Amino acid sequence: MSQKGLKHLIALVALIACLLSDLPVAQAVRVGTPQQPQRAKGKQPDQTSAGSYWQQHVATPSSSTPFDSPFFSATHGLVQTHPSLGAGIPRPPVPLNSNSLGSGTPPAIVNPSLTAGSGYLNSRGSLPSSARYPPKISGTVVNPNPKSPFRHLDFSTSATAELRRNPALSAPDECARACREGEPPRICYYHFTLEYYTVLGAACQVCTPNATNTVWSHCQCVLADGVERGILTANRMIPGPSIQVCENDKVVIDVENHMEGMEVTIHWHGIFQRGSQYYDGVPFVTQCPIQQGNTFRYQWTGNAGTHFWHAHTGLQKLDGLYGSIVVRQPPSRDPNSHLYDFDLTTHIMLISDWLHEDAAERYPGRLAVNTGQDPESMLINGKGQFRDPNTGFMTNTPLEIFTITPGRRYRFRMINAFASVCPAQVTIEGHGMTVISTDGEAVHPVNVNTIISFSGERYDFIITADQPVGAYWIQLRGLGECGIRRAQQLGILRYARGPYQPASAPPTYDVGIPQGVVMNPLDAQCNRQRNDAICVSQLKNALDIDRGILAEKPDVKIFLPFRFFVYRAEDLFQPNTYNRFLVAPTGDHVISLIDEISYLSAPAPLTSQYDEINPEQFCNGDNRPADCGPNCMCTHKIDIPLNAIVEVVLVDEVQQPNLSHPFHLHGYGFSVIGIGRSPDSSVKKINLKHALDLDRRGLLHRQYNLPPTKDTIAVPNNGYVVLRFRADNPGFWLFHCHFLFHIVIGMNLILQVGTNADLPPILNPLDAICDRKRADAICVSNLKNAKKVDKSVLVERPDVKIFLPFRFYVYDPKTLFIPNTYNRFLVVPSGDHLTSLVDEISYISPPSPPLSQIDDIPPEYFCNGDNRPPNCGPNCECTHMIDIPLGAIVEVVLVDEVQQVNISHPFHLHGTAFYVVGLGRSPDKSIKKINLKHALELDRMGMLERDFSKPPLKDTIAVPNNGYVVMRFRADNPGYWLFHCHFLFHIVIGMNLVLHIGTQADLPPVPPRFPTCGDHVPPVTWY
Repeated sequence: MSQKGLKHLIALVALIACLLSDLPVAQAVRVGTPQQPQRAKGKQPDQTSAGSYWQQHVATPSSSTPFDSPFFSATHGLVQTHPSLGAGIPRPPVPLNSNSLGSGTPPAIVNPSLTAGSGYLNSRGSLPSSARYPPKISGTVVNPNPKSPFRHLDFSTSATAELRRNPALSAPDECARACREGEPPRICYYHFTLEYYTVLGAACQVCTPNATNTVWSHCQCVLADGVERGILTANRMIPGPSIQVCENDKVVIDVENHMEGMEVTIHWHGIFQRGSQYYDGVPFVTQCPIQQGNTFRYQWTGNAGTHFWHAHTGLQKLDGLYGSIVVRQPPSRDPNSHLYDFDLTTHIMLISDWLHEDAAERYPGRLAVNTGQDPESMLINGKGQFRDPNTGFMTNTPLEIFTITPGRRYRFRMINAFASVCPAQVTIEGHGMTVISTDGEAVHPVNVNTIISFSGERYDFIITADQPVGAYWIQLRGLGECGIRRAQQLGILRYARGPYQPASAPPTYDVGIPQGVVMNPLDAQCNRQRNDAICVSQLKNALDIDRGILAEKPDVKIFLPFRFFVYRAEDLFQPNTYNRFLVAPTGDHVISLIDEISYLSAPAPLTSQYDEINPEQFCNGDNRPADCGPNCMCTHKIDIPLNAIVEVVLVDEVQQPNLSHPFHLHGYGFSVIGIGRSPDSSVKKINLKHALDLDRRGLLHRQYNLPPTKDTIAVPNNGYVVLRFRADNPGFWLFHCHFLFHIVIGMNLILQVGTNADLPPILNPLDAICDRKRADAICVSNLKNAKKVDKSVLVERPDVKIFLPFRFYVYDPKTLFIPNTYNRFLVVPSGDHLTSLVDEISYISPPSPPLSQIDDIPPEYFCNGDNRPPNCGPNCECTHMIDIPLGAIVEVVLVDEVQQVNISHPFHLHGTAFYVVGLGRSPDKSIKKINLKHALELDRMGMLERDFSKPPLKDTIAVPNNGYVVMRFRADNPGYWLFHCHFLFHIVIGMNLVLHIGTQADLPPVPPRFPTCGDHVPPVTWY
């Protein structure tokens, strides 16, 4: 085609895109900057503060804010997975204009019939006929050419480096593609940076977020529901990065932990980990937690369906560490693919509960203020609004919007990422929902109006755009205990070319959208057909199931009653006893029991270090420790033969009204055979004895006609669930209640399927590990040592002299929050965002301890003032280490370049004490602010005060602001010794270094079986 003809074709494609979209032809939408229907006069999007997200509430108690808010986004639902690529498919060049992302980056194409949210996906995940795939490399892996103009790597530095280093890896946007039969699988690479962060932080003064369910965001502002609080994030997003791949793709995720003082694991909820058992992400079951400063590489191949990932350590999930996973199939493998036209990346509905404080503030719990663990709010895809019940003020942060086109049918994927005990009810104004899948497994379609889900569950449903063009409310209500706070959230289902604000009044908690037919009713009346509800056990599997699972008698039958043990205060708080507990909303102090056992983690991961664990650590209902009391604590483990047919009967002995417990099984999907309550009217409260009797009499309801497959099921209060599975996936699989606060007090157990010999080999043994005298004051340097002083340390010339200036580096927020950069920072009272520097270096921890694993650490990790990395900028980060010969006399001069009034920095040296021989400020009056250059000049001129007459011996000394300290010691204790400011918040942002004294040969031997740790980044391999 001639160049002239190509230009005409490009112009035609651009015109068609604009005509098909609901935006004016002259208007381009760029990802990451919201398109507002109207802009409030005199208000710019970067002139925001936490307060600007609040407005006085004057309408109904649950009304939404006006949609001319400058923070309202009109582009939700049209954002691609990545702004510059269509899943690796070349797109025609688009002229740049003022709305483009910047030099060399085309504006996002927003034609829904072309982008369909998933890299040019259209009908049921297939490609438009005009689209073509990037070239394929022979073999089983698609190898995107890194030199190709279409392989635009716009990710974090670490992610981009890995993608360029390994051309066999596909970028996330290349993996979020149409899935076609016979297409070779890809290796899909992701990089998660986990860190402390803030809702409504300074990034919100730079930009307003727009993207939803993406791998990364152009804007690092997190709005949530408009209430400022500290959070935990992956890649500075809530929800975190979305993993969207095709069935049989290999998924590789490097998780880099930047959370100071906090360890973490990530569980891939719904991924069965067949052949990758070591990467299930359960602390001390499949791995040791990832320590701060370390990177751990997860590798797995996903089973098809809607899943999600979340932190599985402590309460971190509730603070923001969660995100979606979608593993798509070719339409030929989806029995329901003929029912919908579009499966968009942006039509993921990730619902979550939300606190306005750290989750740890609710554990173990309070007795007077903010009691219990119920959330203040809820989020839909990390967005929402909140009305303060005390003031009546409502935040005006944006609601989530899902865009559809009239006459089309759309697959939505709903994920319940709740952590609290509340069931979640979702209803859409004027639209029914056709449920086609639950927990990633296809079912025969059923039509409902409302879906009730529990923590960990997923439901896929179809919405048909058959209503008048307009906008319609989506209502998310918290049921059960959440009804006390009337907790709810709203979203919007908007028709393309229609208004952004629904015509009807916003639904309130008490006057909501009519329920109609309910999926998953709370009353558990599931032993008969109903017109008003459909139970999970009444769904029919859309695929063939293992007929062996439906045998009359399983190989193994396990009854698991669960309940709470309530402590008496006089027993719980006995001196020298430290039993864990949770303060329930009733004020009771409780722990969880399954079969009368409260789960305790083992001291090491079972999958990789089973032989190192004392057998007495383990227990179960048939093997309880002899000294176990009513609050028996041990590592609850049940052994199951490989390939056995297993039936589990869960029995709720908690029997608390409005509280149904969702149980999740790792490593498996199971068939839901029965759900209900006792049919025996004489049984008012079910327990294990009654359940056994009902089972003997054939009164536990079971149905074997195509039972649905799930991995998470809610046990009705005062009821039971019967589930079955074939134990064909060897490993140690956690089985637990999915309420976060119940997990941490022991409502878990492990099913060990097979033996360790049935597991794949461990890839790497490392993977397992876990001045002057004054009349009115006396300075420290004026003190006199009462003991004999080592005169050799006080010689005129020391063997080693080290000058260590320290200061803060202040970021410009516009550079700090550049997309795909994750520099740590501290917001100080002045509002500045800064990091700490010692000799122009901000310390980061090495991946392993140098004392015992120096050979495992690449030399390029280390640096000092004489050996800075070549690419180090003004906020240089590396492991700052200075080598000192053993036995040397060392002088250190600390110089305060912070020079902040009323702040003196105390420095502490590990491993040795030092003589304080000098302390003061510059005697040169011409020097108003001391720095390294001045200190060196003062030292040369003999003007740094030193007093060698019986100087005091200390290990911690405060450096006066705009001053200095001179200290001396003999380096006679070999090792790696941390030297740091002792202010905690300065430590975590890098005001540290290591003094390495002597060599490894000078150290005592490493103790036998001393734990090792480090990054886990093995080669990417196919299983």
